[in-house]
Amino acid sequence: MSGKDEESNGTYYLSYSYANHNLRMFALGVDGNLNEYYWDYSKKQWSMMWSAINTECGVYGKCGVFASCDPKTSPICTCLRGYVPRNVEEWNKQNWSSGCVRKTPVQCESEKVIKNNSSVESVAVEDGFVKLQNTKVPDYAEWLSSIDFDCRTACLGNCSCKAYAYDVGIGCMLWSGNLIDIQRFSMGGTDLYIRVPSSELEEEKSCRSDHCSYSLSSRNYWDCDLRVYPVEKKNCNGR
Repeated sequence: MSGKDEESNGTYYLSYSYANHNLRMFALGVDGNLNEYYWDYSKKQWSMMWSAINTECGVYGKCGVFASCDPKTSPICTCLRGYVPRNVEEWNKQNWSSGCVRKTPVQCESEKVIKNNSSVESVAVEDGFVKLQNTKVPDYAEWLSSIDFDCRTACLGNCSCKAYAYDVGIGCMLWSGNLIDIQRFSMGGTDLYIRVPSSELEEEKSCRSDHCSYSLSSRNYWDCDLRVYPVEKKNCNGR
């Protein structure tokens, strides 16, 4: 086994050989991707046989904060429900590094005034959650030893909590910072619940199908193929 450090391009090579002379080499590139090569004797050159990152979504934080990445969609990046691109011009050019920002502030600390029998009282307006299925959850989770329902309650009771997820093998996960490096899978993954203000839940109820989108300049910012779980636990189709 031997190693070589080429300072000119910041790449470190680690290579080894088997007894049958089937040579293999791993190369860590400047983009952070680890590739495995084999020596092709007929062509007398190294040929790639494996790469740690197979899709653009494999690049950490490809879509920026508060966005998800799906290699099977075009464009691959979509703002989470309730969020819009921070920089629309860059987003339309498929530069997603600046991510997304919340469209409407959450209402966990808001109050609405209602009239009841000529008296006025203040009632707290609760936020709700939209469900993002089959995901690679964001980085920087906080763990709690809570059951599924308590996980939702813990997030709803903390205004800084932006999302939660529950996995049987891991437990309750909460996120109070930026949500970054979310990926969508066709199957598997974990259900991620994104905190949204009640106005977003009311808007979701107006959906006429399971697939809709909010778009600007023909770019999808959030998709409506999400099941919605407001306080009364009904989705946008009222089921």
